[in-house]
Amino acid sequence: MLGTGKHFKMSFTVQVILLILSTLLASLPGLQCSRDSHPVMDITPLNVTVHAGTAIILPCIVNTISRGEKKHNVIWVNSRRQVITKGESRITTDRRFSVSRLYDHDWNLHVSNVRPEDAGLYMCQVNTEPIQIKRVHLHVQVPPVISKSDDIVTPEGNNPVLFCNASGEPKPSVMWFKGGEQIISDGEMLRFVNITREQRGKYRCLAFNRVEPNAEEYINVEVQYRPEVRLLNHRIRQYQGKSVFLDCIVKAEPHGTVRWTKNDLPLPDEKWKYGTTMFDGDDDMITLQLRITLLEKSDFGFYTCEASNIMGKSQVTMDLLELESTTSKPEAFRTKSQLSVTPFVPFLGHSRTDSNLETILDTGGFSEEKDIPYNPKGPTIYRNEILILQETGSSQEANTVNRVITATKNGGTKLQTSNTGLLCIMFVMVNKVNFLSWDFL
Repeated sequence: MLGTGKHFKMSFTVQVILLILSTLLASLPGLQCSRDSHPVMDITPLNVTVHAGTAIILPCIVNTISRGEKKHNVIWVNSRRQVITKGESRITTDRRFSVSRLYDHDWNLHVSNVRPEDAGLYMCQVNTEPIQIKRVHLHVQVPPVISKSDDIVTPEGNNPVLFCNASGEPKPSVMWFKGGEQIISDGEMLRFVNITREQRGKYRCLAFNRVEPNAEEYINVEVQYRPEVRLLNHRIRQYQGKSVFLDCIVKAEPHGTVRWTKNDLPLPDEKWKYGTTMFDGDDDMITLQLRITLLEKSDFGFYTCEASNIMGKSQVTMDLLELESTTSKPEAFRTKSQLSVTPFVPFLGHSRTDSNLETILDTGGFSEEKDIPYNPKGPTIYRNEILILQETGSSQEANTVNRVITATKNGGTKLQTSNTGLLCIMFVMVNKVNFLSWDFL
């Protein structure tokens, strides 16, 4: 009996100890179980990344779904606590969501055509006691999208700002370029300080975030400035009865208006006498050419080229002088576009006017502008084009000398005595010898 009592006391003690241990274990976090918590699922948090516009599956595996008489349900809930699915049924009206079950223990959430707003926390829950939850964080990557400023037109000296606001996931970086050269900027903003006309042009902003494709946009910048006017000649001489061309070169943005005036008055409306032609140059440069035909005494004077736009006005003036006619020496002159020569030809043909040769030919030699510029649009070689001039030598005897003017491609000039001229001199000398022979006889 005694042994039996001792055995009973030990068994009772062991039972008490086991009861205490089970109570302690049940009170520990994460170890609390019940008869209804038999379904087992992987509750490890998970991060899933997907590109916008593609499909994704959020995993949820439940090993056992029910025990005994109580049935357990699996539901998916988003970060806004909205129920998306219950069991295999879709609760939300968004047809992009559905439950995908390849195997019996699969309760995956399938999302098609993922949108940026789909990003966030999703929870797969089983209504056990306590509730078991699988948390999945969905990250949606979005390629860059740019919202840019409009093309700008700004006066020179202003401080304009261009912007390219870029959105996407992850947050895009922005770089600026002009042509093929990168420009240092403040990210989405490109600031100018005292902008100049040299900074005009097209600017490109490029946004990238390692999600293809990158985004780029172009912004055009126009810089306005007041006209700049210059003349090729500030003083020109010409004979009465001849024609003359006056050239005015203007740089401006915008071009505005350009006109010629005489003695601060508009030119007479005589199209047969006055004609203007506009030539486009590089970038914002133009040339306004004034043609005056059959010069009269009243045509000589001061001519002004005026250019104006919204930024201001500029003008320059040239003096058109009358060239006195002489019989001993021919005169030749030019504006930019015309050479007029009035040679004295006693016996060798007619006088010639060449409207393409660009030089100034004075009596006895060239003027201060000695080179003939190469003109790719007009004749470049004037060899064998003989201009017959009369020069007065130191003996004050008239000798007829033929000369050839040659314009070379590199802009140089040559004034040479031609073979025809030598023949003329020899002809004169032979005549003199014959004359003396006849006197001797």
